[in-house]
Amino acid sequence: MKAAIQILRGMLFLLWLLLLGGNLLLFLDEHQPPRLAGWVGWHVSDTQMEPGLSQDDLALIRLDAQAQPGDMVLYSQGNRQELSRIIGTSEGQLILKPDGGEESLLVAPQAIQGVCVTYVPGFGPAAQAMRSLPGLIGIFVVGLVLVALPGLLLRPARPARSNGRYSARH
Repeated sequence: MKAAIQILRGMLFLLWLLLLGGNLLLFLDEHQPPRLAGWVGWHVSDTQMEPGLSQDDLALIRLDAQAQPGDMVLYSQGNRQELSRIIGTSEGQLILKPDGGEESLLVAPQAIQGVCVTYVPGFGPAAQAMRSLPGLIGIFVVGLVLVALPGLLLRPARPARSNGRYSARH
């Protein structure tokens, strides 16, 4: 039993370190979407991409992927980034239109930063929370409790203490 608890404790500790390290990296780079090994998580903050993506979904974008008409893409225009769908091409430009939008937009192919491969429904706010100071503190505290709890379970029970008074009978 003790060996199983030690193994569980070690696995929880490693998981906690990974989450804490990742959370710290996300927290330090708060102005850019989190990037990891050519991927970026994009919080869908509005309803422009419905019905494809709903508000508060987390879109997983493959950076520098080859975009084709029909793909949902992350593009930059000026100093902002947005999600849209490629609905066609015109004279070397891409025609973008959000799924729920009325108007289309022409952009250069170089404006495309990546292609949406999949999404996690409703996980956008959780991803945003992990990038905040309360999220960082929360991961630290929860991890600390999960790592310490198995250790507390391993402690042997303490014998009951007497009140320290001994009666001497003469």
